[in-house]
Amino acid sequence: PSVLARMASSVPLSWDANLMANLRGSLDVGLNYRYQESWGIRLGVQATKRTYIGYVYEMPTTIISKVSNQTHELALRFFILKDKKKSKESERIRIENLRNQRISVEGHDPLPKNLL
Repeated sequence: PSVLARMASSVPLSWDANLMANLRGSLDVGLNYRYQESWGIRLGVQATKRTYIGYVYEMPTTIISKVSNQTHELALRFFILKDKKKSKESERIRIENLRNQRISVEGHDPLPKNLL
């Protein structure tokens, strides 16, 4: 869940509330509410390791609904930087796998313990 409040001089306080759930680690489903303005649904999927695709449908609840009755939004999110934490974990796993391969071939551990 998340809440966002917007404050500015000469305009009333505005806030949004969002609730998102991740289903089976691949599909995001959510609801959103903008105080006295609209409600909507959100869908998203991690298309690749570095690309996320999202869709938002909003229905206005104010007088503007007589002119425009809905909005559709598409979102693309790109991950351009590597996650350092995952990179270090991958390196640790690679070293451990190398160590296990050498132990099975040579019968002893030739790598220093401080590599882990």
